[in-house]
Amino acid sequence: MPKILNDIANMMDNMIPNNLAEGWDNVGLLIGNPSNTIKKIMVCLEVTPEIINEAIGRKADLIICHHPLIFKAMKSIKTDEPIGNMVYKLIQNEIAVYCAHTNLDIIARGTNDVLADLLDIKEKRPLISSMKNEEFGLGRIGVLSRTTTLLEIVKSIKFKLGLRSVKVVGNDKKEINKIALCTGSGAEFISNAYKAGCDLYITGDVKYHDAQYAKQLGIAVIDAGHFETEDIVCKTLAKDIKNEMIEKGYDIEVFVSDININPFDVY
Repeated sequence: MPKILNDIANMMDNMIPNNLAEGWDNVGLLIGNPSNTIKKIMVCLEVTPEIINEAIGRKADLIICHHPLIFKAMKSIKTDEPIGNMVYKLIQNEIAVYCAHTNLDIIARGTNDVLADLLDIKEKRPLISSMKNEEFGLGRIGVLSRTTTLLEIVKSIKFKLGLRSVKVVGNDKKEINKIALCTGSGAEFISNAYKAGCDLYITGDVKYHDAQYAKQLGIAVIDAGHFETEDIVCKTLAKDIKNEMIEKGYDIEVFVSDININPFDVY
């Protein structure tokens, strides 16, 4: 049977505890009337105007996203500004928004686990332990079942993530066995990967000076993209939500957005 938004928000908090999120983050129910009935849920990486139009067209009552739509305190909602216009349109169409961000990065079967599993990384553990719960943490560190080369890892990542190109720091013949990763923007943890004895660190949003630092340390780095390393979690998240709904007897449709919101093109 359909359930009200408050029930779904509580279910999500049990699945992906809000208290695991970083202090600067903004997670949980961001927009919506807790007493509204929910019949359709759309899962996506981020709320954009295109995503909102898709939700309206597919009659979704709730969007569950990874990136927070509302990040900083809003002093006003103006429809001539991008965020204000999206918030206004969502409220107009009675579409709620629930966000799981750094708490989804931290938990098992979250963004980092999905990428690590896709790359067949074994003996996984957090790269950065959570201060709130030692069982969880940001990033992942582990080993491959066999030693390979940086070039082979690059080929594997491009194939598995459907990429035309990636940015790479390091000799393509370098032997790789121990790997660390952090989905999204994780260049700040290059030194953590190096100190942990990793041969390779995989993340997104690597800047020029980050790359130079990695080169000086002697650790290989692959920048596979912010969007690309995170968007893969949507299918797993939707599947987990569906399973939880079935277990609770909720008759609610859950689907993943069909829209590609990656702002970058590669020529």
